[in-house]
Amino acid sequence: MKTTPQEIEEAKAAEAYWTSERIADAVPVDSDKARTPGGRSGVMRSPSKWDAKGIPTAGVFLINPDDDPQKDPSNRDQFCSASVVTSPNKSLVITAAHCLTDNDRHRSLAFAPGWKQHPDKPGKGIAPYGVFPVKKNKIWLDRRYLEQGPVSADDVDFAFLRTGPNSKGQFLENAVGQGNELKTVHSASLAQSNVTLIGFPGDAKKPLVCKSNTRGYQGRFLAIDCDAFAGGSSGGPFIRNFDGRRGDIIGVIDGYKTGGPTPNTSYSSQFDADVVRLYNQAVNDSTPDKPRKDFEMGSPGLWRNAVAAASGTFHTSSQKTKDGDLIVKWSDGEVSIFKDINEHSKLPTSGSVRQANELKIAEPGSTWKYARGIATGKYGGNTWPDDLVVRWSDGEVTMYGDASASDLGREYMLVPPPAKAYSQRSRAPNGTPDEEDRDGDTCTDVCGPGLLRRGTAA
Repeated sequence: MKTTPQEIEEAKAAEAYWTSERIADAVPVDSDKARTPGGRSGVMRSPSKWDAKGIPTAGVFLINPDDDPQKDPSNRDQFCSASVVTSPNKSLVITAAHCLTDNDRHRSLAFAPGWKQHPDKPGKGIAPYGVFPVKKNKIWLDRRYLEQGPVSADDVDFAFLRTGPNSKGQFLENAVGQGNELKTVHSASLAQSNVTLIGFPGDAKKPLVCKSNTRGYQGRFLAIDCDAFAGGSSGGPFIRNFDGRRGDIIGVIDGYKTGGPTPNTSYSSQFDADVVRLYNQAVNDSTPDKPRKDFEMGSPGLWRNAVAAASGTFHTSSQKTKDGDLIVKWSDGEVSIFKDINEHSKLPTSGSVRQANELKIAEPGSTWKYARGIATGKYGGNTWPDDLVVRWSDGEVTMYGDASASDLGREYMLVPPPAKAYSQRSRAPNGTPDEEDRDGDTCTDVCGPGLLRRGTAA
């Protein structure tokens, strides 16, 4: 990777705008949180402490008045917290989605990693690695957040930003060292130990650090009880196994209606397949999501290859919105879950389309191409209709209990396969009759005739 003269000029312009005085005068995006006292009663909270040395991979995300997500009556600059995520382009930052208005506006957004207070000048600060401007149109937010906003879509309240080099021509990770590794957290493992919370609260704009453990909240958020993470902390990282410079990032202060109502308990949207999809968009420099409002189902040429479909509740966000999830089995054995289906949903319209709410849970060519029927329901006794009953081509019937968008769960046999010994899910080539297919058809709905999922010839 090489810098260009234009990028150097952009970095110099960012440094000229974001002086230490201007950064010090910026106000938190989420200033209301600073005025709300308290936290959970009867809870032992972990103490927080200021870090005077600064943290290379954490800093302040700077927002000028033209891009403010929350209008300030005095038209002042605003800020959130943010952190560096390791990536091939060495230039990615993660913060909270509610620190932004959308994914394509850009005037003077920037990131100052390692920001700390000046040791000799109270109220002043130092950006030891320089200021990194956010590149135009290089902001990635989930489409559902853009469409639904921070209340309805608070479980995808995160955003990735790509920065340009600083005025010295250094890319972000070349200047600060390796960033934090992005890691996902399963819904059954929201309680994590050895987690460090970092943020830049209030007017102090110096890093506040707290080491504690997380707990699950509503089955789809991480919660951590740490003192004094007031307004300005939004977007600050949850870092597991923090070594003083970096670790595994498993969340950012966001979600539960923008990070939580009090400064002594902070929340993060669960990092699952949604955050990975957005990260991959940023790494691959893909076109950011755009909000869409109209329902669109797709074409007959595509959907004739959907050989089974059923509704259920497989994703934690659907438990909140009360919308259903759609599970679809395609003719080539791929299985998809489409989250939060309602009148505003978009479903794939062609073979090349992958919607933001589509989660692939089985690859093409998988054993699922021998599934002849799917029924969903609440068969296992828990709260949600997230169990799958599957009838296979040889007559066997199995159930997957507590299926989710990331893990189909354990499979239970309900009806055994025929007594004749053969591999129940090992079938003849596509488009040919199968002597082991006991229901007498010629596999056209499952095995052939050579049509791939998206309706193109094999």
